[in-house]
Amino acid sequence: MDTRYFLVRFARKTGKIDTTLEAGYGPAMLKLWALEHTTKTKDTIVFDSEGTVLAYYEGAVCFPTAAKEFEPSIESYCPGLLNACLAD
Repeated sequence: MDTRYFLVRFARKTGKIDTTLEAGYGPAMLKLWALEHTTKTKDTIVFDSEGTVLAYYEGAVCFPTAAKEFEPSIESYCPGLLNACLAD
């Protein structure tokens, strides 16, 4: 099975997801999109089809920052999200 990569942007206060993207050839474009589209009220997570979190971008006043410490598994942020992404 080929590795797939996912991006999820969500509101920090409510957890409501407003954007999901998928890529099949690596996470680089998803990380770039996250840098450009993470806002001060929204965070973005990039993870792979095995559930490993590759990047977590926290919204900031001036520019989104990559969190230095984050949980390594997507299931610790949102149980069931990986299964939902793989279901399609």
